[in-house]
Amino acid sequence: PNPSDGNAIHHRVQAQERLKRVSECLFADQVRRALDIGAGHAIIGELLDSYFPAEYSFIEPDDQLAGQVLARSSSSDFRRVPSITDAENYDLVFANQVMEHVEDPRKFFSDLVTATARDGLIYLEVPNRDDTFKADVFPHTIFFSPRALTGLIKADPRVEIVAIESFGGIAIANPRTLWERVRISALNRAVGVARRLGFDG
Repeated sequence: PNPSDGNAIHHRVQAQERLKRVSECLFADQVRRALDIGAGHAIIGELLDSYFPAEYSFIEPDDQLAGQVLARSSSSDFRRVPSITDAENYDLVFANQVMEHVEDPRKFFSDLVTATARDGLIYLEVPNRDDTFKADVFPHTIFFSPRALTGLIKADPRVEIVAIESFGGIAIANPRTLWERVRISALNRAVGVARRLGFDG
C-alpha cells in the first residue's frame, strides 16, 4: 500500500494500537510465533518486530494480496499458512475484522484456540453491532456486541478472558472527511482478548 494514502495510514495506526494492547498482556520473550488471520496487507507483520521478535505467519484468502505481501516482504520470517486448520502452536493469534464474515463463529473460534499454544493469546476484533448504524452490512453474516463476544469466548473451556472492550456509540451519518471515516471505524468495534489455558478443558 502507498504509505501516504489515508487508508494505509489508518490501517497502520490500527495495527500499532492492536500490537500495543497485546504487548500489555505478554512479555516480548513469550512470543516466538505469531499468526495473523485475514492479514490484508500484513501491516501487523511489518510492525511485529517493534513489539515481539517473532516469526510471522499469515492467512489471507486473497491470492493476489498474499502474493503482494510475500513479494514486498524483506523478512524471510513471513510465511503464508493455507487455512486455520493448518495452523498450530502460535503464541499470539490475531483475528481482526474476520469473525463477522464466517459462517460458524463457534467452530472458527474453536479452530483459533486449537491453533494457539498453551498460555498463548488470542486477539479478536469485530465490528460492534454494525447492523445498528450501517445501511448496508454486506458481506457481514453475523453481528457481535461485547456481550455476544463474551458468550462466544466463555463457551470454550480451553480459554480464559483477559479483556473485553467496546469502542462504540459514536456514529456520523455521512462522514465527509478521512478523519470522520477513521473515527467511525476506530470507535465502533468490540475487542476480546483470551488466553489459552495450560490444559485442555
